[in-house]
Order: sequence, then C-alpha cells, then structure tokens
Amino acid sequence: MLDKPYSPNSTGLYTANEVEGRTAVPATTLRQWERRYGLPRPQRGANGYRLYSEVDLQQIHFIKARIQDGISVSRAVELCLNLETTLLIHSSEENIPTKQPRVLLDYVELLIASTLQSDYEEANYWLEECYQLYSVDDVLTHIIEPALVGFGERWQRGEISIADEHQASTYLRGKLQILLDRVGQPKIGLSVVVACGPEEHHEIGALMLSVMLKRSGVGVYYLGANTPLADLMHYTQNRKSQALLISVGSEKSINALKAQLFELSSLKIPIFYGGAWFNQHPEMALELGGQYLGGNTQQAIRQLIHILQKGV
Repeated sequence: MLDKPYSPNSTGLYTANEVEGRTAVPATTLRQWERRYGLPRPQRGANGYRLYSEVDLQQIHFIKARIQDGISVSRAVELCLNLETTLLIHSSEENIPTKQPRVLLDYVELLIASTLQSDYEEANYWLEECYQLYSVDDVLTHIIEPALVGFGERWQRGEISIADEHQASTYLRGKLQILLDRVGQPKIGLSVVVACGPEEHHEIGALMLSVMLKRSGVGVYYLGANTPLADLMHYTQNRKSQALLISVGSEKSINALKAQLFELSSLKIPIFYGGAWFNQHPEMALELGGQYLGGNTQQAIRQLIHILQKGV
C-alpha cells in the first residue's frame, strides 16, 4: 500500500494579491488559467472576491515549475490533474501516519519495484511525485538513470530475466520520448544530431541526453538505435547541424563503428562520442577522430554548448 502524502487544507484563505506575492504568478495569469484550463479553483468570499486555498497554492507552484521545465500550460495542468486524481485514490484508503520525507534513492527503488511488477499506475504516481519535487533534469539523472542501472544490475545477478529488463526499460523509454517531443523550440541557435552507432540497440542514454540538450536550448535531431554511418553522415550534412553525437555501449557496436568510420571522413563538424563503452575507454574517442565529453550528462552538455558556441 502506498504511503499517504500530506493533504493540504482546501479552505479558501488567500486573496489573489496574496497568492501573487507567494507564487510570483500574476493575478491576471491565475484568472486566465482558471478560465481556460479550470485550475486553480478558488472559492468566493462573501464579498465575491476569489479566495485561494493551500491546495490551490500547491497546484499553482506545480504548474509554474512544469512551465519552467519547458512544458506547455495545458500539459502542466493535465499533469497536475493526473497527480490530483492519484492522490485522491490513495487518500481514500485507510489513514496511515506520514513517514519522513523520501530521498532520491527511495524514489529510485520505488520506481524499480513498480516498473518490474508492470504496475504502471503506481510507477506513474511515483514519477509524477518526483516531477513535483525536483526538476526534470534531476529526475532524469538522479532517478531514471539509476533505475535503468538497477535493472541491469538485477539482470546480471540473475534476479530478473531479459524480458523483465526489456519491459521496464521500454516503459521508461516511452516516458523519455514523450518528454523529448514536448520540449519547446531551440533557443540558442545550435543544433546537433544524436544517434546510436551501428549495431547499438541500447538507446535510452542517447534519448536522455537528447531531452536534456533540448531543455538547454539546443536543437536536436534524434535518430535512435543502430544507425549506419553512411546514412548518418548524409543526414547530418543535410541538416547543417553543428555537431554529431554518437552513443556506443557494446564491443559489437564499437567494432562496427570502426569498420564504417571511413564513411564520416568528409564530415566537417565536430564528432562527440559517449555511452557505456566510451565511459570505460575514453581515450578511444580521440583515436576515432572525435571527443569524449565525460560520463556526467549535465557537465557534458555544458561543455558541449561551450565548445560549439566558441566555434559559431
């Protein structure tokens, strides 16, 4: 049974001006959200003025945070309503005293357990709670990425089957694809092509990098798994991107990359390598005519943007 989250007071307490002071969301914006999307849902005082509750304040903070993460207002409201529905479902169960606040590792374990059990309703619940508490980048790097590592470790120990690992990873891949599709337009005038190398079928790391790059304002053309280098070279040239990022995670893929590397000889833009293989063999990136940005995704993105902006 799920632990019960704190349930804030739903009594109207705050005027629109007080809410604006507490949330930094203008009163006019609050009225627009209420009229267009049905949230927040203030009560009316005896004088007819709007009065906002603690529930309204939490919803406003949630919507504002999601907008800052690059999500549209309508989608932010949808996420808020989904979270509200989940809280109502679980709060209807018998009351259990609230435990101490969870830490990131708790959410990793909860996400692993629910996903491996194919309980996607519960997995969605934990992810929505994570997005309410943390930024999208922190959820990706400190919750989803460790969960993926956890799947692999459990498979290596023989605790789960390949089928179990595949279904759990597929669920999270779908969540990442949704994030990638919903991030807004590029803002800093740079674009990159991101692809997995030939014979590389593990794409979640590259997909996660693509989401974070787009959130940083970089235009991303994401091609997915197992991309032949000849096709990759022509596609990159046609898109006139400033860089090519190739992810490799296996020995089979690195051997295929070496065999096809001549296909990239006419490419005149920087090539960056990443993935599990290059994390173990970073010196090989230089041997293959590219650069290795490191295993820390957030630092790698900052370094990549710095390099590309210097070259523009």
